[in-house]
Amino acid sequence: MLLLPLAMATTPDVPAVTMTVAPASERVQLGSRVDVAVVLDVPDGWHIYWENPGQSGLATDVRLTTRPGVIGPVWPAPTRFTADGLTSYGYSGRTGFVFVVFTDRPGPLVLDAAATWLLCRDICIRGEGAARAALTVAGEAPPPPVSSYRSRLPKPFTGKHTLGSTLNLRLPGPGPFDVFPSVPLEGVWAPSWHEEAGVLVLDATFNAPIPPDARLVITRGDQAFTLTLDPSEPR
Repeated sequence: MLLLPLAMATTPDVPAVTMTVAPASERVQLGSRVDVAVVLDVPDGWHIYWENPGQSGLATDVRLTTRPGVIGPVWPAPTRFTADGLTSYGYSGRTGFVFVVFTDRPGPLVLDAAATWLLCRDICIRGEGAARAALTVAGEAPPPPVSSYRSRLPKPFTGKHTLGSTLNLRLPGPGPFDVFPSVPLEGVWAPSWHEEAGVLVLDATFNAPIPPDARLVITRGDQAFTLTLDPSEPR
């Protein structure tokens, strides 16, 4: 993994990443599951990294703890960054990492979040933060619809594709399209994709065993899809 030059956190004129915890509602029904977004606001012109940072950078680590348990996060679809001939995947602006929180008894429920990241532009600075929020669990009405952050979470890809020693995938537009592997696949596959008559055409040959739990995130405009790279699954 190649890393961009690091600078100390005390470097002057480096804006801060701000962090907040945003539950879907401040009041939820006992026994329900509630979506909670841990939101990182990245300053203009800077970016942080996806779970697979690509050819440079470090993965962002976002955690949420509360009683009695948490599932997540689900990673939002990333953006592609290219600098000095290196391609990386990550986020700029405001990004929400969505968790599912369980409610087991009425009363206040404290939500504690912690995160670490690598903030990059022409230099890179390691950063960390913490944030807290609380909601009330009651035996009343169910929570309202989830926050807008959930709309960026990838949906399972159910379109036309075949997967074996090669991958052939077609996704109708309109684009723009992009493709992101969840784990490094250099030396494992040889992908080629382009847009043809408004359709994403993706063909890839696998030259080595596919890493466990590898998947692709495919973006189409503001939509995102996820495809598990498991040749044993029926298609």
